[in-house]
Amino acid sequence: MDTAVVSVRWLLRASGRDVAEKNRLCPTNRLPDVPLDWVRGKLTEMAADRSWSKEPDIANWLERSRLNVQRGVRERRDDPDVREALAHYVECVGPGVARLMSLLSDAVDGHSG
Repeated sequence: MDTAVVSVRWLLRASGRDVAEKNRLCPTNRLPDVPLDWVRGKLTEMAADRSWSKEPDIANWLERSRLNVQRGVRERRDDPDVREALAHYVECVGPGVARLMSLLSDAVDGHSG
């Protein structure tokens, strides 16, 4: 399990949020046993990351945390190399998620994994 994820869970414990809100922000994401579990896990992880980015306390904590591999991107967003990398990410993330969803749908329709 990613160290930043574990840390966010502890941050949420101290946040005063109710159980439903904590569960929304940290959905269950089991370790993979079969290849399809990786697809499910990646989609869950990306949805959690998106949710965290919309919560000011979590987003601010992650921006300061050495455990977050993306820390510092916001403060460097005017750097041309960072802008180029972010543009590439934005260009690719939608099709990537769509492909993951397609793989999951095909597998569920075919009753695998």
